[in-house]
Amino acid sequence: MTSAARVVIIGATGRMGATLLRTLPEFPGLALHAAVTMPGHPDAGRDVGQWLGGASRGLSLGTDLSAALAGASVAIDFS
Repeated sequence: MTSAARVVIIGATGRMGATLLRTLPEFPGLALHAAVTMPGHPDAGRDVGQWLGGASRGLSLGTDLSAALAGASVAIDFS
């Protein structure tokens, strides 16, 4: 079995980034590795799922792009 591609969404708190975060679970071959927003964003550090208005996903909106890209398979940039 092949493991899911680890996806980083850059610009996660924008309209397109949020759309990607909402729809990513529909694709079993993809797994959210990191969600990145700009430094100083008021929602930085919040759980991605809770930020979207749902259940916790155990992953916070981050601001460190270098750390987010470490170990990622794919990066989608809507910053």
